[in-house]
Order: sequence, then C-alpha cells, then structure tokens
Amino acid sequence: MWAGQECYIIGGGDSLRGFDFERLRGRRIIAINAAYRFAPWADVLFFGDTHFLARHGTHLDQFGGIVVSSSRDHHNTPGVLTLSKRNTEGISADPLIFNWNRSSGGCAIDLAVRFGVRKITLLGYDMQLSPDGRNNFHDHYPPRKPNKKHNPYGRFVLPYPRLARDLERLGIVCVNAVGVPESRIDAFRKVKLEDVC
Repeated sequence: MWAGQECYIIGGGDSLRGFDFERLRGRRIIAINAAYRFAPWADVLFFGDTHFLARHGTHLDQFGGIVVSSSRDHHNTPGVLTLSKRNTEGISADPLIFNWNRSSGGCAIDLAVRFGVRKITLLGYDMQLSPDGRNNFHDHYPPRKPNKKHNPYGRFVLPYPRLARDLERLGIVCVNAVGVPESRIDAFRKVKLEDVC
C-alpha cells in the first residue's frame, strides 16, 4: 500500500502535548488510539483496546481513513478491519498474523511494515509517565487515580530491541522523535521532535 514510502506513527506520550499535528498533514500516518482526534486526516487509525469504540466510536464519523483493530471483539464490527495477532515480539514472518509486541504501539510498527514502508518515524513513544504523572498528551481517556502498580511501560518497552533488529534485517529505517519527557526506547536513533517535519 505504501511501498517505499515513509510512515509516521502517532503514539500517545505526553511529549506530544502542544505539538502542531498540521505539520504532518499530507504524510502517511498511522494514529494509535485517540491520536486520530488530533489528526483526523490520518490514513489509518489503529487500536487494540476492546473498549475503544465504546469510548470513541461516536467521533469516528469524522475519520475518513481505514480503521484497524487487533481486538477479536470487533471481528464483525462494520467499518473495522480486524487483524489476527499473536502475543509474540518482533516483526511477524507470517503475512496473515501480526505480532502484538506487548502494546498497540509495538503492533502498529508491524502493521507499517505490511504496508511496505522504507522508513518509520515514531512520535509520542515515551514509554513513561510525564513528570506530572500523565499517561497521554490528551485528556480523552478517563482519569485514573495515581497508582504506582499500574505502570505498564516497563513491559511495553521490552520488545523494541527485537523490533529494531528485525527492521534492520528488512532494510527499514526507524527513528524515534523525542520531546520532553524523552522516550525510554533506546533501540532506535533518536531525533528531535521539532526536526521531524
């Protein structure tokens, strides 16, 4: 679908707070979860959360791109393309099964590879809470009470060394555009967010 092109994947990290998403207009975009609300012209919305549509489905009529989910619960949901996934790390060698990579952010990289891209730029892949304890750059998820036990980023970051090796083997460049807080993913070359586009 995007053979030889560059793709930008928009995650949810707090480093994107205040980012001007219009700078990405006209580029190939995969928006993860509620990030599509800030880039409604994105090519693809990808989500893995079973409850995502219940919270955000009323806004999808403003989204003109492809909606893709890894949640089996949406297999028969009109307008949602459901992919088969397995709880494995890295880029899947099976063209019909995607690797979950422990999070929607990791799985979206596998999805981008299927589109035939030559370069991936990650945005908002902080993999940590913001300095003031936020999970996301936006407020489109219900607030959670502070809970040190609910901090999934330690496991979310684990697949990235394997992803980096697989992408290098496939000849696909991946860079991590960082702001503040800086991403905990060290497997890819980091570039300044303001230099991305």
